[in-house]
Amino acid sequence: MKLHKDVLLSCEEAKLKRIGQDHLFERWDELTKSQKDHLLMQIEQLDERVFHQESSPRPLSPQPLQEFFSSGSQDDQERGKRLIAEGKCACLVLAGGMATRLRFKGPKGCFPVSIGKNKTLFQLLAEKVKAASKAAKRPLQLAIMTSPLNHVETETYFVQNGFFGLEPPQVHFFFQEMWPLLDFQKRLFLQAPDQIGFGPNGNGGALRRLYRSGLWQSWKEQSIERVSLISIDNPLADPFDAELFGFHARREDEVTLKAVSRSEPKEKVGVVVRMEDKIAVVDYMELSPEVREAHVDGALKYSVANIGLFCFCMDFIEKVAEKTLPIHGVKKSVKMMDKDLPKEPNVWKFEEFIFDLLPFSEKSSVLIYPRNKTFAPLKNIEGEDSIKTVQAALQAADREVYQRISGVTPPPESQFELAQEFYYPTEEFTARWKGKSLPDKTYVEAL
Repeated sequence: MKLHKDVLLSCEEAKLKRIGQDHLFERWDELTKSQKDHLLMQIEQLDERVFHQESSPRPLSPQPLQEFFSSGSQDDQERGKRLIAEGKCACLVLAGGMATRLRFKGPKGCFPVSIGKNKTLFQLLAEKVKAASKAAKRPLQLAIMTSPLNHVETETYFVQNGFFGLEPPQVHFFFQEMWPLLDFQKRLFLQAPDQIGFGPNGNGGALRRLYRSGLWQSWKEQSIERVSLISIDNPLADPFDAELFGFHARREDEVTLKAVSRSEPKEKVGVVVRMEDKIAVVDYMELSPEVREAHVDGALKYSVANIGLFCFCMDFIEKVAEKTLPIHGVKKSVKMMDKDLPKEPNVWKFEEFIFDLLPFSEKSSVLIYPRNKTFAPLKNIEGEDSIKTVQAALQAADREVYQRISGVTPPPESQFELAQEFYYPTEEFTARWKGKSLPDKTYVEAL
């Protein structure tokens, strides 16, 4: 055993020297045996690609997106409903984040957002899937990608809450990889004597992790053909959007982007463009001022915003599962050992982005939706993209849905929350609510 440990130590010392990070052993003699073992395990898992990044990849010549489509097709809606009812569709949710910026301890999905019952993001998601399953008359499949930072908490949360009415075999969990953080001198640092600074490596590996988890194979055997991808921090995201699935099938796309129009030049969203005759996305941190600010006839020249909503065909997921993606660097504020958490960014965090899979697609399309039905991200404790703006968006959506189903306009001063069945109505459900005035309740149950 000692020989094995000595060999491992020698290998990891050589690895650190190779990547110029051997300063990590400066306090080696001060560590306990278990701390040494823990540190060696982390060094062994270091992805060396991170240490060879000169700068974030930057597109050379993006062109405005000329061809895109608008939502609102009843034919696509009906086609998608049939596909969902046949069990051809599933959903993958990105949920690796913690709610640090919201001053909340725990996974972001555990943050309460709804108006009437203070439901969390995870509960809203689960109830959407439950309502969609009820409408489809079959249990629909849901996968949740966590991170090692919140995986146990997330699984425990679902178990303790009875999966919010879902059947446990419907829900699957797997976690994304963690990559090392580097200070601005491109050096590894410690957050504890035996803990290297690590962070989740972005959403770019989501399809790879889905494939490697074995879930892709299981879904393939269940004849699932299409997978929607959404983020947990956008409670307006629809895990089983019938029109999106129907559009994707009709177009025979490998990838469909569900997008919105950009609201203004400084909005912190990626921009959908064309590069080398393919649909692509430029992250907002990598946008040149010329692209960000460009106008034509008073409107934004680069007008389409990427909001992280996609539909993938299963064969495409298999095709790209082991593709190497570019690595993007973003600046973050992180606590280091023996130092306070700084107010300004102090480290580089490296990530892969899922939109970098687009060049591998032989056929992609962009479907534009109204923003008020699609996009209300929760990012900040106050100001833009905060709980206040999210709750306003949820209330506006509930008002619009209730009016559409019942034909009755809710009183303008009313504050209420709808059960998620209103978002996946069957003909029978709609008939029961036709002409009914809004109940005088803060939470409106399905009849």
